[in-house]
Formats: sequence, structure tokens, C-alpha cells
Amino acid sequence: MATTPNFAATPKVGSVTLDNALGTSNSAAAVTGAASGTRVREIRVTSGATTAPGGSATKLIVLLDGGTARRVDVLSLTNAVDTFQGRLVYDNLLLPSASWSIKFVLNGTLTSGATLDCVVIGEDF
Repeated sequence: MATTPNFAATPKVGSVTLDNALGTSNSAAAVTGAASGTRVREIRVTSGATTAPGGSATKLIVLLDGGTARRVDVLSLTNAVDTFQGRLVYDNLLLPSASWSIKFVLNGTLTSGATLDCVVIGEDF
């Protein structure tokens, strides 16, 4: 155990936009951990301004440790245009090193032309 506590020092914000071309594959990394670790405080999801996402898609938040993807949360989507879809808040979601990241995946496809904007907010240690 460290004798000096490690406090978060640098704000971190990452984002990724999802569309129907993604299908049910993992997105690009919205946030990648720092070498000394990253704390994820919040994830916000909004739908695009022109096309509703569709009723069948559910947003899955994925924690990737460099090799294995683990689902850590789920957000059910509202079928509406230009809508705040949800805010997920965490006290203890940590990316311990630079090989860890937060990605997103859908369990169904979005409507053609629909997008979802996903923002991850946290800080590096």
C-alpha cells in the first residue's frame, strides 16, 4: 500500500459517435486509461438531431482490459430525435492502466441515419 495517497490530477473527457454501420460490434475506445490509472465518473448518451435510434437497440457499456470485453452497464434507449438518452454515474469505475478502455456496443442496429453521441467524463491519476 502506498504511503502517499494518489489523487486524480488531470480531467479526462472522451467521446465516440455510434451509427448503424457499427452494427453489434464494439465501438472505438471513447476513453483509454492513463499509465497511472483513470477514474470514470460519468457517461452521457444523446441521440442525433435528425433520426430517432429505433426501438430495438439497447446501449451496452463495455470495459475492455486489452483483450477481454466485459459488459459493465446497460442503457435502454428512447426512440426520439435529439434527446438526452441517459446519464450513468459511477463511484468506483476504474481503468487501472493504459491497456484498459471504455467502449460501447449495441445489442441491435440503429435506424438508418440515426446516431448516438457517447461522452465519458473522468480524471487521470
